[in-house]
Amino acid sequence: MVQAQQLATIENDDDIRWNQEQLKDENEKQTWERSRLLSDIQDVKREKKIALSPSGYHIFLKILAMNRPEWTIILVGCVACLTSGALQSIGIVLLIEMVNAFEYCTYAQRSHQVIMIALLFLLLSVGCLFIRFIQFTAFAVAGSKLTQRVRSKAFTCLLRQEVAYFDEPENSSGALCARLSSDAMALQEMSGTRLSIIVETFSMLAFGISLGFYFSWHLTLIVCVVLPIIIAGCVLDIYLQMKVSDATGLALQCASS
Repeated sequence: MVQAQQLATIENDDDIRWNQEQLKDENEKQTWERSRLLSDIQDVKREKKIALSPSGYHIFLKILAMNRPEWTIILVGCVACLTSGALQSIGIVLLIEMVNAFEYCTYAQRSHQVIMIALLFLLLSVGCLFIRFIQFTAFAVAGSKLTQRVRSKAFTCLLRQEVAYFDEPENSSGALCARLSSDAMALQEMSGTRLSIIVETFSMLAFGISLGFYFSWHLTLIVCVVLPIIIAGCVLDIYLQMKVSDATGLALQCASS
């Protein structure tokens, strides 16, 4: 009878071990299934983000479309940028004439030429001041209205989201506040500051190359050879600034959450 009890105890222990092993296997299987489902969900979200992420050109057109009520103000700012680029090119020509004025032999001729060119510089400076005022005022007004419009639309969309949307780590209160602050300002810079810089740069480049070919086409061709290197350096600088800006935005979101 004692041996029968011992055998029954051993069988019970074996059954318990077998049940524990089965439970362990089932738990491992469930854990693996959960991890696989989570990874699949993350992959689907990542693919959706990649599929829905528009290019930079379409983003720029979208921003201009959102800024449609202020197109007249933006057009005035672009004309001011074109004029500013042309005036800066004319300033280079006046500087060259100032240097050439010292070729005259008599003091009276040199003084007359220098005074005339200095007066032209003064008029050019006043014109640049007036044009700059129009340029920055126009883009500042258009950018501020765009910022207000974007923030109101973004806040309205956030209020329509479900509760589960705010449970995700990237949608915490600090991240959303930082996004409302930084993204709208980035759109304002893209439609205002960057647009003015792009238009003014192209205007200055076009007028500068035209005047260069007019005065000395040999020297202008030499400068045009070096121009791609300068453009590559500017592109690299913009790329590094974008990386630093993204890292700063992530740090701000982490600090605000």
